[in-house]
Amino acid sequence: MARYPCEMFAQFYYSPDLTYEELHQIEVELMRRTDKIFADEGGVHLEFWPNSDSFAVQGQFEEFDKQNFARIAEQIRGVLPDSVRARLLLVDKAELEKIIIYNLAPEGVELEENILTRPFAEEGV
Repeated sequence: MARYPCEMFAQFYYSPDLTYEELHQIEVELMRRTDKIFADEGGVHLEFWPNSDSFAVQGQFEEFDKQNFARIAEQIRGVLPDSVRARLLLVDKAELEKIIIYNLAPEGVELEENILTRPFAEEGV
C-alpha cells in the first residue's frame, strides 16, 4: 500500500465580482496558507492547479482521520475571504470504503460522509 493511503482533493471557487488583481492576490495567499495548514496537520500537497475562476489542490495524508480532517476544514474556512468558497474531498485509498466531502464558506462547514459497502460484505466474506 502507498505510504499515503488518504488522497485529498480541494477546489477553491472565486466570486465573479473579483477583479483579476484581487483574484490573483487572494489565490497567492490561499495557496500559501493551505500549504501550511496541510503540512501542520501531517499532509503534503502534491500540486496546485490555478484556473481562471478557481484553483485545485491535490494532497495526501498518512491516515484517514476524520477528526484531523474536521480541524483542517475549520482552519481553511477560517482563512476564506467572503469572495471564496471551497470543497474538500477525502478518499480512503486503502479500502475505498470512506469518502468525506466538506463544503466550506466563511460562515461555516458542511460535512457529507459516504460509506461504500465492500463487495460480498453482506455474505460475511
